[in-house]
Amino acid sequence: MLDTLSSEDARNLLGDRVQFKLSAAKQHLKNLQNLDKDGKGINSSFQSRVYSEMEIECLLLQLVGSVDALLFRINDKLGLGLDEKSIYSNENTVKTISNKLNTLGKGKLLTELQDAIKSEEQNGVKKRGWLWTLRDLRNRGTHRQLINIQVSVSPSVRRAIYLMTDPPTDLEVLPYLESSINRTKNLIEDIIKNEPLLKI
Repeated sequence: MLDTLSSEDARNLLGDRVQFKLSAAKQHLKNLQNLDKDGKGINSSFQSRVYSEMEIECLLLQLVGSVDALLFRINDKLGLGLDEKSIYSNENTVKTISNKLNTLGKGKLLTELQDAIKSEEQNGVKKRGWLWTLRDLRNRGTHRQLINIQVSVSPSVRRAIYLMTDPPTDLEVLPYLESSINRTKNLIEDIIKNEPLLKI
């Protein structure tokens, strides 16, 4: 990405924190794909695991950060008056912002985000949104431990590597991360499309 970035694109990214973070996440995915293509995938050696871990953590930080940046923008552009230190993408913050938006007649703006970030238990079964799962991966990897992976080895099938998520995913690491980037991008685009004041 950096080698093909025009001056105008760079200027636009520097002026739009949300897009900057999405672009950074895409770059980290590209770095992971290049490692994999060069035979240095996540489980090929200890060194490759270190490089992959660095890229995955950075990707998750940027991806979750893109939603945080959007929430900052919503607070700023719509004059919600929330303390910036309290704005980050978790269920309580999104609910607080939605309540503030509701007083402005814009309560539906974050409905999709609320579904993506929620975590609830019904009849002993945990239900978690896809963004909740991403945040959990980011938090575990950043603050507590290496990001857990599971390697599926079968004599008749090639080795498959999955992130250990809750709820479990059936996508391997790279497709899961690519899907997460696309879902986040679509979520953000939908929110911005529905509120003209959020456009830059």
